[in-house]
Amino acid sequence: MKLVYIAGPYNAPTDWEREQNIWRAKEAGARVVLCGAYPVVPHSNTANYGGLAQEEFFYAGTMALLEVCHGCVLLPGWRRSKGASAEEARASALGMRIFSSNEEADWDALTEWAATRTP
Repeated sequence: MKLVYIAGPYNAPTDWEREQNIWRAKEAGARVVLCGAYPVVPHSNTANYGGLAQEEFFYAGTMALLEVCHGCVLLPGWRRSKGASAEEARASALGMRIFSSNEEADWDALTEWAATRTP
């Protein structure tokens, strides 16, 4: 089974906007399931844990999750996010397959890729 990491903005100026970022990530995760892969959605994993640890703690944890994945889906606005930009750079450095959630063709490609045996 292929693991697909969801990378996108988490932090936002308001609680409502942050919740919208979490919702978009979860929605993308559900779509990954429909494509036949297993989603890794860090937005859901530690939603609303802010203040329990420094930002660097969460960045390190999400990078550890990313590094065991086979693919990555980039959500809208990822370039404006410090964490998602770092995740994209690391996924690229690892030679990971990267998909854009903005492109319907990428969802089709993810479905085909998920059906192959090797990552």
